[in-house]
Amino acid sequence: MKMAGTVEEEYSYLDNIFKASRFRLPWLITNLLGGLLTGYLMWLFKITLKEVLALVTFVPVITGMGGNVGTQSSSIVVRGIAIGKIDYSKIYRVLFREVRVGFLMGLTCGLVVGFIGYIWHHNFILGIVVGISMTVAMTVAATMGAMVPAFFHKIKIDPAIASGPFVTTANDITGILIYFGCATFFLKYLLAG
Repeated sequence: MKMAGTVEEEYSYLDNIFKASRFRLPWLITNLLGGLLTGYLMWLFKITLKEVLALVTFVPVITGMGGNVGTQSSSIVVRGIAIGKIDYSKIYRVLFREVRVGFLMGLTCGLVVGFIGYIWHHNFILGIVVGISMTVAMTVAATMGAMVPAFFHKIKIDPAIASGPFVTTANDITGILIYFGCATFFLKYLLAG
């Protein structure tokens, strides 16, 4: 319940929608602000988007997969901390493991989505941009998913409560920056392809 942005106390107020909303809204507002920031970042890359409109096809895929990987890593670390399997003597090993797992999953998904991008839009460079972006975004997402709960635990904030909204928002923002940054870097080749 904590990871979903609510508390067990909510069961005491089954008939009070205002109290239930009060428990849930802070985390949703955090995600809302992160979504607005993500939209603003997309607006900053409007020239790149305008030049290669096919890029918009893969925005939900890049952000969604980053969110999923980040949530997986975060859940593993939160659970490990909760049951005493992860402490600070092991956190660097766990972090290094999640980076490698994120990279392997990102590379696999990046190859798949890059190939689909190439076939779908008949643009080899677009496939390369999507594949690289997916690989990097999923690696970063796994890293943040492991780091955020460890950080919150270190500063004595329950990572089960705070990690989800921050991991999701941070992964959306970094996913967009990685994707459109990569696309902007390759823009002249995208236009030629």
